Parts: sequence; C-alpha cells; structure tokens
Amino acid sequence: MNRDTVMEIVERRLRSVPGVKAVRYLDPEVREDIARLETIAEGHGAVGGLMKFVNRGVWEVLSREVCFLLVFGPGYPFSGTTDRMVNIVDQAGQVLGEFVSPERREEVQRENPDSFFLTEDFIMHTGWKSVGEPYFLIDEVELHDLDDIEEITRVTSGSMTSASDEVIRDFFGFNRAGEYTRLVGFDFKDPDDTWEPISAVRG
Repeated sequence: MNRDTVMEIVERRLRSVPGVKAVRYLDPEVREDIARLETIAEGHGAVGGLMKFVNRGVWEVLSREVCFLLVFGPGYPFSGTTDRMVNIVDQAGQVLGEFVSPERREEVQRENPDSFFLTEDFIMHTGWKSVGEPYFLIDEVELHDLDDIEEITRVTSGSMTSASDEVIRDFFGFNRAGEYTRLVGFDFKDPDDTWEPISAVRG
C-alpha cells in the first residue's frame, strides 16, 4: 500500500473518532508554530510561574514523521486514555501528584490511602522523598484507533497548552466556544525520504 493511500485511511479513521468534527494535516510551518508557542508556554511555567512544566506529549507528537490535528466539538470527551496525562514529577521521575479521572478515583485512593486530593480530580501522593525540583508534566495520551494499520508505528497523541490550542484553532478557523484539539503523530514503518503528502488535508 503506498503512503498516500495509508494517509487517506488514517484520515478517515481519525474522522470517525467520536466527537471529532475536523482533521487537519500539519505541514512543517504549522508544526514550527506549535513548537514556538509551546516553548513560550513552558518558559512561563505553571502555577503562575512558580513551577516549571514540560509538555512531553506535544514534543513526542512533533518528533513523529506525520502529524495531524483533531478538532473536537464542545462536550465530547477524547477517546484516548487521559489518566496519568497531567502529573507533578521530580527529577527522578517519581510521580508526586497526578490527574485522576472519576473512574479511577476510588482505585487510586485504595492504592494510596494516605494521599489527598488538592482538587476534585488532582491527587497528591505522600511518602515520597522528592529528588530535585518538582515540575508539572503533560504527558502523551494513549490512542488506539490506528492500532490495526500495519504500515505505521509509534502512534502517539498529545494536548497543547490552552494558549497554543487557541492560536492553532483560530488559524484553522475553529474558534467556537468549547472546541478543543488533540495532536496525533506517527511514523511510517518503511523509511522513505522522498515521500510527499499530496493528498493530506491542509485546511
């Protein structure tokens, strides 16, 4: 199967994800814009600049050969697993705090009875001796909708920061209240430096 056919299959599959109202291929210029915006956001830090943060999910997507933007309509949940996506970690990778979905709340409390919730959906774990300066980590999001497409590999997804999300949605003309995006990236299994995405949607 040639790469353009694979791209068409991937695009159709992504359009079928519940809640997705649009799919856009990200060309190199847009990817550079996202990288620039996320670098600025990381420079500002989290919690009003009091804590460093790293958006590993976005950097992982941007490191892939192909990137797509998924635009979701208001009120639709992302189909990937967002548990453990937002964490507070230390320099040794220990998870000191994490976002917890309602489905995992009781499970996490059973496993960590001494932990406490800072908010309704963010829990802090006790008993750790922090190594170095803690920081916020926005991690990759699992996405299994493309698992059976044999020609691609290293599929991953990430969530932009809110400021980047707003700029990129506006660029593509999706600025309705409540809309949001996810990035999806993957590599082709068979390297081909001459490939050009002639059939990908560019908005």
